[in-house]
Amino acid sequence: MTVGTRFDDALNKAKEMNFSIQPLIVNEILDFAKDAQQSIRLKDDETDLLSALVLLKSCDSALTQQRCLVTHDDVKIAERRCAPGVVVTLRTSLLDNPDISSVRIYASDIAEMRNAGLETVFDLASTPPENAALALGRKIRESLPPNVPLSQAQADTLLSRMRIWREEASLIASHLNEKRFATA
Repeated sequence: MTVGTRFDDALNKAKEMNFSIQPLIVNEILDFAKDAQQSIRLKDDETDLLSALVLLKSCDSALTQQRCLVTHDDVKIAERRCAPGVVVTLRTSLLDNPDISSVRIYASDIAEMRNAGLETVFDLASTPPENAALALGRKIRESLPPNVPLSQAQADTLLSRMRIWREEASLIASHLNEKRFATA
């Protein structure tokens, strides 16, 4: 399998965000996508998209552990979220899913994004990450007990996760737009 543009772009974006991604991790992600392509007959562009999404979700998983080093465990978490193994599920829950749920790692992320007014990948893709993180941060602060502030580290992590989610949303939104125009 050749590395596609979406994966290259996601890898460059992850490195710009100071993630450390070793070649073994890159190979693990690409091998997973190749296996998915063969087992569920993904097209090349879908395989490229899946690779990019697994990479970004792996970065998100690392952030939830306050790390910028992406590990094998992060990749496994992302793989479980991205490809439950059934072609219909993979396409409807991730690749062809305009709902905001397609960009999350944990279920609580969906509720937080919806509380911040983000319902679809198109909403998130068109919202600057700083604005979305501020809205999400306000909602999180409202849920905290009085006198318990959101720490700077928590705010920084939230902004980084929002940037990752926005990248994922942009990839999925672009894929959905390409499919829509291809069938029009």
